[in-house]
Amino acid sequence: MYSGQLTPAVVVDAIEKSGDLKHLPKNVWKLLNKAGKTGDSIYLIRAYTAESDFYKILNQKLARQSLQNPTDQSFEDQFQAIMGNAFAQLGQALSILQAFQAGQQIQHTHNNNETGWEKSFLKVMYQLIMIPNSSVRYKGFTYRGMRLTLQQLQYYDPKRLYVCNKAITSTSKLRSVAQNFIESGPRPENMYDVMFIYEIESLSALVAIDVHEFSLMKHEEEVLIMLG
Repeated sequence: MYSGQLTPAVVVDAIEKSGDLKHLPKNVWKLLNKAGKTGDSIYLIRAYTAESDFYKILNQKLARQSLQNPTDQSFEDQFQAIMGNAFAQLGQALSILQAFQAGQQIQHTHNNNETGWEKSFLKVMYQLIMIPNSSVRYKGFTYRGMRLTLQQLQYYDPKRLYVCNKAITSTSKLRSVAQNFIESGPRPENMYDVMFIYEIESLSALVAIDVHEFSLMKHEEEVLIMLG
């Protein structure tokens, strides 16, 4: 643990004050309240994995923040702005992790400008990953099945060097689970079935959380890939 660590109670308090999630079902609020009372971040993960609007609203808010760059910027400039923040967070995470492993006590200061509950939620998730030898870090392959229009598919042109996730991405260690998402209903004529394959190596494992033990859908073997 390091001083200044953000607690689940702070996250839940920010969620309650925002009013964004007041229409969530009772079972999700029960999980959020339990996270606040016990200080256990696992209940935040369970709330996220529940079938409700929680994860949808969270990711919508995160995606909108990433799109705040002026539309007249070039792709390269927009990418640099988005990834600059992401790598700054990752750099801080690596510094904290190295300090942990060296047995050092470090001082953490919160950015007063980052007051949104969605940012607080992210910080708690990063804290789980940054624990030395954290059991939630994942390394290996994961899969995500989606349906995309031809226009959306063009964003993944192999000629592009980078593609940046603007929100938390849910994936599975089981390709069959991802395939089931694709085959869950009839495919509209203007859409294509797409299988995303993520290879998560040692460095990127700092931004991939294995949540299957805590998820309400254990059979999905879910891995969350953080934004950036």
